[in-house]
Amino acid sequence: EVIFYDIKGEQIGDVQVVKYDQAAEAPNQGLEVTGMNFIGWNQNFEHVTSDLHVYAQYEDKMFTVVFKYNNLLIETKVVKYGATVIAPKHPTVEGYEEAGWDKELNYVTSNLVVNAKYTPKEYTVTFVDPITKEYINCNGVPHGTKAEYPEALENSAWKLTSVVKNFTNNQDAITSWGLDFLNTQILGPWEI
Repeated sequence: EVIFYDIKGEQIGDVQVVKYDQAAEAPNQGLEVTGMNFIGWNQNFEHVTSDLHVYAQYEDKMFTVVFKYNNLLIETKVVKYGATVIAPKHPTVEGYEEAGWDKELNYVTSNLVVNAKYTPKEYTVTFVDPITKEYINCNGVPHGTKAEYPEALENSAWKLTSVVKNFTNNQDAITSWGLDFLNTQILGPWEI
């Protein structure tokens, strides 16, 4: 007699009565297991010479997760079916902050290409009226963009003739009107 068993140890199909030195016939149903690959049987049953209990053998399905930024490889990881992949550290990108990844990293069930996401840093540009000493702020100016010239100054008789930069921190600058500003006070001089 030859009896086949699934991954849970439950019998698959009927007990096979096989003549001495003949082959048993492997079942082809009841072998699929979520997250696992069937890789064969625990013993040979081509030349049966005694009663056999034959068990299905499996291995975890494995998936490749490729982490990229701007089509450049950051890291590749191999994880088993259903695993949570731990993301690598984001590469440092000048003027931008990490914003996660573009795919879910919990319960992996296929090969993935995962891209790093970023958002532009935002800066404050402060203009100081030379007469009233009034501060005019342009808040939330994204990295790499131009700050808008304050409307209050556009309509005045005063024109900016040069710039004195008073940096409040030492980070990368954004470009505005061909000049570099970052969390900067624009101090003048002005002319009428």
